[in-house]
Amino acid sequence: MIIRKSIKIEITISIICLVFCMQISELPARNGSNPFIENSTVTVSDSRISQIQILALDESDAEARDKILYTKSMNCTSWVDFLKLGSMASTPKYSDAIYLQGINKSNGIAQAIYMSQKVINDQNREEAIILSTSFAVSSFDYIILARLEKEPAKSKIAYMGLSKCRTLEEVMYLGSIVTDPGIRDEFAKKAMQLAKSKSDLDMVSRLASSSSLKSLILQKKDSLSSDSSAYRNRKIKMAEINAKFGVNIHDDTETGEIWTYEQLLWISETLETLPQDFINKTSEILPAVFESPTLLGTTSRKRSIDSTTNQTVSSPPVIRMYAMGRRIKEEFKGALVHEMAHAFQFQTEGIENAWAKMFWPKLPDIQNSHHSERPKTSSVSEYGNASPREDFSESARMFWENPEKMKTMYPDRYKFLRERVFGTEF
Repeated sequence: MIIRKSIKIEITISIICLVFCMQISELPARNGSNPFIENSTVTVSDSRISQIQILALDESDAEARDKILYTKSMNCTSWVDFLKLGSMASTPKYSDAIYLQGINKSNGIAQAIYMSQKVINDQNREEAIILSTSFAVSSFDYIILARLEKEPAKSKIAYMGLSKCRTLEEVMYLGSIVTDPGIRDEFAKKAMQLAKSKSDLDMVSRLASSSSLKSLILQKKDSLSSDSSAYRNRKIKMAEINAKFGVNIHDDTETGEIWTYEQLLWISETLETLPQDFINKTSEILPAVFESPTLLGTTSRKRSIDSTTNQTVSSPPVIRMYAMGRRIKEEFKGALVHEMAHAFQFQTEGIENAWAKMFWPKLPDIQNSHHSERPKTSSVSEYGNASPREDFSESARMFWENPEKMKTMYPDRYKFLRERVFGTEF
């Protein structure tokens, strides 16, 4: 199934590239009909271009002429004007500079790619392709852009397109272009989250570079077998956590994402250290599809209108952990406590306002995730300075991870959390 789709993607991309090259090859050097030029809004008239050309020809020195063309190009506002002036310049230094300016005036990815291919210097060409990525709207755009470059730029551009990939086929195809081992592993992480079968995971394993990631892929492959010991052990551990702590830990049936046994152990170890009153504010924890190495977790709740009271009501918060972004146990645990602190905020009346009133200069709109003001005294981390809500969760994390340091450096925050959140010292 996956192989067939990959072949279709390969054929589709080849056809797109072929048609694109056929179209741009017919572009006249200066005048004539062309689909890219006809769709452009020419804001510098042909007579103006001619005047610039005549002015440039007055100079006998080629570089001096090209400098005039480059200087005049700064007044251009359309892609076609830059294309014309760039073709008039005879030295790569100035023609490249004109084309690089013109990329920003493109009306889409096709024009940006065409302009970038006019650039002569290799370093400038790489910069031109990077500029063209601002017009990319899908993973297929990044596939085309990456295939135009050499390493290391090719891997860099492909990685920029990872966030645009929505299916396993897209991740695998774009990832296959990459040669950098570290970036290939990032693609393999996301592909692993999207894999739904053993055959899918076999393909992902071939994409992965590091032995540790290959080992994780093998663990997930074993976990998909209902007759395997790994599958049974996972189910037993989830049931134990649910029974002991009252937290609903389960695989995500909607996305197909599953917990590894190791991750379940980390969750259990973390909950063992936390007060039950704090744990009770968390009702559900799910594994989430990997999105970005910097995204650790999210806590969300759905809002609806009660038909009888016409009041806004919120469902219990759901924590989603992006486990594949962090294979370090302590980082996973700290992120979990941070998200559980968000759940505590959502489920404890008045706690958000009390925190904001004490540590922020004015009471903010706590519904906003970011706040324009800074706290009265710096939070425990730069991320905590973003808003009262993140300040609270980052402080809770530090209270759990390093209570002695927090007690010394942030005594007021420490006291608030000990008395109103955790009810104890760690």
